[in-house]
Amino acid sequence: MSQTSRTLPPALGSIAEGARYDVVVAGAGAAGLSAALFAAIRGASVLVVEKSRFVGGTSALTAGTLWVPGTERSIVAGGPADDVSAASRFLDSAVGETSDAELRRVYLQTGPAAIALLEAESDVAFNARDFHPDYMAELPESSTGWRALESRDFDGRALPKPLLAQVRRQTPEFTVMGGMMLGREDIPKLSEVARAPFKASNIANVVHAGLLFAKHVLTRVRYPRSTRLTMGNALIGRLMLSLHKRGVPVIVGTAVSGIERDGDRVTGVTLVQGSTTRRVQVGQALIVSTGGFNRHPERRKQLFPGVDMEWSPIAPGSTGELHDEVERLGGHYGRVDDTAGFWAPVSLPPRRGGGVGVYPHFALDRGKPGFIIVDQQGDRFVNESASYHRVGLAMQQHPDGKAMPSFLIGDAMAVKRYGIGAVRPGGWGTRARLLDGYLVQGETIEELAVKLGMEPARLRASVEKLNGYAKTGVDPDFGRGTTVYERANGDPSHKPNPSIGALETAPYFAIRLYPGDIGASTGFVTDATGCVLDGDGARIEGLYTLGNDMQSIMGDKYPGPGITLGPAVVFAHLAIEDALDRTGRQDADASDAEGQSETAGQPETAGQSDTAGQSDTAVQSDAAVEDGVSR
Repeated sequence: MSQTSRTLPPALGSIAEGARYDVVVAGAGAAGLSAALFAAIRGASVLVVEKSRFVGGTSALTAGTLWVPGTERSIVAGGPADDVSAASRFLDSAVGETSDAELRRVYLQTGPAAIALLEAESDVAFNARDFHPDYMAELPESSTGWRALESRDFDGRALPKPLLAQVRRQTPEFTVMGGMMLGREDIPKLSEVARAPFKASNIANVVHAGLLFAKHVLTRVRYPRSTRLTMGNALIGRLMLSLHKRGVPVIVGTAVSGIERDGDRVTGVTLVQGSTTRRVQVGQALIVSTGGFNRHPERRKQLFPGVDMEWSPIAPGSTGELHDEVERLGGHYGRVDDTAGFWAPVSLPPRRGGGVGVYPHFALDRGKPGFIIVDQQGDRFVNESASYHRVGLAMQQHPDGKAMPSFLIGDAMAVKRYGIGAVRPGGWGTRARLLDGYLVQGETIEELAVKLGMEPARLRASVEKLNGYAKTGVDPDFGRGTTVYERANGDPSHKPNPSIGALETAPYFAIRLYPGDIGASTGFVTDATGCVLDGDGARIEGLYTLGNDMQSIMGDKYPGPGITLGPAVVFAHLAIEDALDRTGRQDADASDAEGQSETAGQPETAGQSDTAGQSDTAVQSDAAVEDGVSR
């Protein structure tokens, strides 16, 4: 039995050379942490290693939404009882032959049980959204709600300070007051305050904002970061607390430098943390959940030609080195149809002190009235209110690269009401963003066009055309605002179409948009448990890939909110159940063979002793360490 040191966070040096774990997890995003938690719930010994200094990966930077139809959480809250069947038909229409139908079936059938287990046996907790439409809302059996689960907010003070400090912080441009995170319900309230702080009808919103700010300031006196965790940060915080309570070590700054295989089974890994190296035995499963190939230089050039890595908002740890090892063992990537990734339009706001941020334009501006997206010639080419994946893909598919960058343009009224990228609602930050070049301003459409390097008459024609559509509410060119999803991201107070408004109030503002990859749709081919398959379709026993490392069951489509994190968590459950149950079946077979051998009067050989199912006692971090341990 190996032991970690009685300090937090644990270091690789606290692990004994040759220590054995039932499950070793490489990568501490939502997929890896969920797999570790499912294994710990089953009583397995677990070790989690994360190459970067922070846990959470890209999951920590997202809305933390899981697309899992038919959960008990949604049914109790008022959702339909038979949604799994409807969701299956929806995915058949949305995804079709771009992914394995059997994997989709297993995912949908298993999802509710996986979520129920997490909520029953850990601190992970979700809310079911009654209104959160599927993105491909034009398809039959799409839903306006109940399929999307969101993590409940989490008080980071429940974690020991060293572990809270390890949770990757939200993208700075999505926070306020030096790192305070906002929840879904906070955003519209604070936006109203920013637009009109002294408006009488805004008193309740002002009080709400004041309480949030006061709590944030008070906790920052004792903590090095915000302790109110929302969205993806809340999901990671809850997973970390659950693992901490079960004594599962999560060791950061540690890479897997090699995978050992004996016959058809993975049996061990070599881990490296600085100058420390340890060889660890893998009893039942090695879970590879490292975030995808997106920052692997060679694979990126091959699969994302022409798309700069600097446009990607994903976490920096997704460098894909371990993919080379999985490939060496026989793993291979799945098919690529239109794209190998998932996309969003992003802008690049400079940051104080140097560096550049990557701001994904999910829903807060481009689909609102008073905005237009044009290419470098000043022409519209896309439905501005379509899902971020469709917009990002359209930018790449535009002829001759004329949409990289594109331009998001809004008039003064739209920018004040909704903000534009890193410029907040109310126009907060406009002056600074004009000075740093992120924002471009023109007193007229023609002046703005000249500053953007396009023909003034051409941009004027595009704007006037859209202004005409705003009067009728109908966009015959691209169908903007025709689905319930698109209208949901508009402004319900704007008529006749909540997604289309005229640009007619000077001055006019523009920012540059680029296609940014937010995930990988292409990954390793697996069976329906996440076990990696070789080129002949045979299982590489004990080796599983999850999340962005696994070929997406959605193909290269993005049918709804949370279609990356939902499968990441559900297949974590499937992988662990397969690995641990398979070992149990092997033990039973070995026991039967042993009994038959003894009946026949044959002595037991050393190789027949039943050791495969014996788990080392889980390596314990000191769960009794007080919350006040200094970083």
